[in-house]
Amino acid sequence: EHNEGRLHNLEELSLHQENLELIGPVLNRTCGNTLKILLLQNNVISKIDKDLRQCRALEYLNLALNNLSIIEGLASCEFLNKLDLTLNFVSLNNLE
Repeated sequence: EHNEGRLHNLEELSLHQENLELIGPVLNRTCGNTLKILLLQNNVISKIDKDLRQCRALEYLNLALNNLSIIEGLASCEFLNKLDLTLNFVSLNNLE
């Protein structure tokens, strides 16, 4: 069966040290609503906006060692219980 490149049952995705600047294109092409663990540490991501809206089941998000200054859209991650923002530029005022 053709799945159009989407992995609807994927629960964990590791893309650390891939020199990624954006995650929206990756998530939109690969992930359904089952993703629980997303490892994106050590990339060059500067902003997370509406990229996570389809990741409702996400429990653990690792964004350590990026260039993040703005993170939005975490409210849609209803089950998120672990978030790693180590060595970024995010202030607590910029978390939405």
